[in-house]
Amino acid sequence: MRCTLMPTYPGISVHDGLRSYASYPSTHALCNAHHLRELRFIVER
Repeated sequence: MRCTLMPTYPGISVHDGLRSYASYPSTHALCNAHHLRELRFIVER
């Protein structure tokens, strides 16, 4: 199911970097909580 809000959202979309979000025309930013989680995984691995 595709979100009907995103195609018209005028702000910055902060998300986890899921590839499907790239199809939306808004400005994108990655969530720092996700960055930290991924870095923690790398360190603990």
